[in-house]
Amino acid sequence: MRALQELSLSKVDGSSKDAIKEFAKLTQLRKLGVGWLSQEREEDLCNALKAMSNSLRSIYIFSSSTLAFLHNIQESPPLLLENLSLHGALERLPSWISSLRNVAKIRLAGSELGQDAIQELGTLPNLVCLRMYYGYKGERLSFATGGFPSLKVLDLSGVSASSMSFQEGALPRLELLKMHSCYQLETRRISISGIENLSVLRKLDIWEVHEDDAEAITAQVNKHPNHPSLAATKMSRDE
Repeated sequence: MRALQELSLSKVDGSSKDAIKEFAKLTQLRKLGVGWLSQEREEDLCNALKAMSNSLRSIYIFSSSTLAFLHNIQESPPLLLENLSLHGALERLPSWISSLRNVAKIRLAGSELGQDAIQELGTLPNLVCLRMYYGYKGERLSFATGGFPSLKVLDLSGVSASSMSFQEGALPRLELLKMHSCYQLETRRISISGIENLSVLRKLDIWEVHEDDAEAITAQVNKHPNHPSLAATKMSRDE
């Protein structure tokens, strides 16, 4: 049992107390998946994550409430993570995430993160793929110069911002940009600028974009020196 390297639990609730406490004995566990985590088991899982911090390479957690308890593993975080997937309410990133020097893939869903979180994620040196599904909440979303030095795939869904910008020197290795239902909720519009700054962009996929915004994006893509492909699913001006 102690040599187990991969474990997935579909539901962790009040009846799972003893099972979670056994996690601490899995000193060689590399991949952990936890689904439907109840609030009453958060502290137990927190303690287990601390105990396995030196072995874990991949974590998936789906919480039915909040992921705020992840702030409590700061004293012994899983710094060797290569893959992190979190689904649940999270208003700010746990500070230890910015110390994940080996992480290559991050997926965040259902959180309410702001611009500060984007800046923190942008410091991760080996992050190759970032997926955020209804994980950002803010009026503006900006990718700053020097941020995300290794990112190749950026997949955004449900970003409720009125503008998104890519500064010169940001995302220098980005090849694929995907956006689904990214717009200000009241107007269903979004202003996107700086696509020409994504110097190695190969493909841009956009779903549910206002027709006028699609035209503005198309104009930027047409001027891009790398001539990336563009696929856009448009909303009519009347929607």
